[in-house]
Amino acid sequence: MKHSQYYSALVFAIIAYALLVMHSEYLYALQDNSIFIGGHTFMQELLNRNQGLWIWVGSYLTQFFYYPWLGALMLTMVWVATHLSLIVAFRPKGYWHIIPLLPVAFQLYAVMTFGYYIYYSKCPGYAFAMAVCILVMSIVAMMIRLAIDRFTKIKAKFTNIVLALCCIIYIVANPVVKLYSWTYPSKNFFAELKMYHAMDECRWDDVINENIKAKEPTNFMVMMKNVALIHTNKFDDMLKTNNCGTIYDAPDSLQVRTSRIGAPMLYYQFGQFNFAYRWAIENSVEYGMSIRHMKILIRSAMYNQELDLAQKYINLLKSTKFHRDWAIQKEREIHSSTLFYQSEECGNVVPLIVDDDVELDNDNSNCLDWIIRYFSSIEKAKNEKQQNVALCFSLVAKDGYRFATHFIDYVKTHPQGPIPHLYQEAAIMFGSMPDEALDISGFDFDNIIAERYNNFVREFYALKEQKLSDEEMASKLKPLYGETYWWYYYFYSDLVLY
Repeated sequence: MKHSQYYSALVFAIIAYALLVMHSEYLYALQDNSIFIGGHTFMQELLNRNQGLWIWVGSYLTQFFYYPWLGALMLTMVWVATHLSLIVAFRPKGYWHIIPLLPVAFQLYAVMTFGYYIYYSKCPGYAFAMAVCILVMSIVAMMIRLAIDRFTKIKAKFTNIVLALCCIIYIVANPVVKLYSWTYPSKNFFAELKMYHAMDECRWDDVINENIKAKEPTNFMVMMKNVALIHTNKFDDMLKTNNCGTIYDAPDSLQVRTSRIGAPMLYYQFGQFNFAYRWAIENSVEYGMSIRHMKILIRSAMYNQELDLAQKYINLLKSTKFHRDWAIQKEREIHSSTLFYQSEECGNVVPLIVDDDVELDNDNSNCLDWIIRYFSSIEKAKNEKQQNVALCFSLVAKDGYRFATHFIDYVKTHPQGPIPHLYQEAAIMFGSMPDEALDISGFDFDNIIAERYNNFVREFYALKEQKLSDEEMASKLKPLYGETYWWYYYFYSDLVLY
């Protein structure tokens, strides 16, 4: 075996490990969307599937992506072992030594381009399942080659052809090894993973900053950002933190829906525990249980005072390798109401419970639309946090009448306090409209905001007289007014909720 072949394995290992670690949030999401439960029942369930042994082994190894550097190291080692086994099996010469590198290179590409399919794959632990499967086949090929060399005199060229055909047929026929996507995921995909992880751990500043960095965030990212603003009482910055979302940049064959990738967490963050529980269960039934859904089931059951049910899920999560401590903490909160009500999560979501007995209605698999409609239409907010959510989502929906109702209630409950900048912008605009959705006479607004709105109106109509298109007008007005509600109201029309 030539040294150049060892060098190719070393170079591949360095490149593969670097690429994996660079996308550490993606690796963390792989284990978050999978689960491994010790015991015979879980093992038997996976073994009954096609290629069940590889899936079971893959699910076990996927746990180690909890520490992305560790999981990446283990996966890289499996690939290197595969590469070396193929070298021994085929013994390529000259430029042909690149051939044993192709199977592991394709595996790296398949893992890195899986994208939104991580939410829809029914093969838990697919990255390791695929790698271990091919490693075993490579070792078998190597052993066959060594046996042939020892006990027969069949020409090496013939054995190479036979082994190559066997490996190609197996890889093509094996559903675990198929490449699901040939499109590298967009930056928004990785940003969503970071934001979800931060939201799960209540790292709200990280959620906000990640959305600000995105040039064209998805509407799911915008909603996660708004959750962070609401929980940190920074709702007045809603339009200053990139609030214009877009639809998913995903393969045409994949219909990405928030109901699959984030509905349980979003409903939970807004105090809608029945909806959170429902979607966690539905997604688990359709695509298999995962760590993130198990956490939502535990949280929802606890807030609904279904403590026995919560304990059942806690016991399952305690059997995992890296989420045991989180489960034990929730178990302590079950037995201590003081710990439960003093937790940061409880302080965030409890004030948003509008009705203690919300019935499950049909959200049409569109949680973003349901949340916006539900909170913008509440009749009477119970606290300031609900008031702010109702006002903000009325503005997102561009509903002047609902905003007017919530705005008047807000002013009545804050007779001495200053009116937030965002609400003043909206009130001045709606109050100046011909249909007068809001009567603003008697309100003390900031003169600077009022004058700025007058300047916006003058520039708006001046550009309109030039017969510019809406896109051209939006581009010219954005530098000065892009962070105002007026620009959002007149020029942002891509609120596609899914």
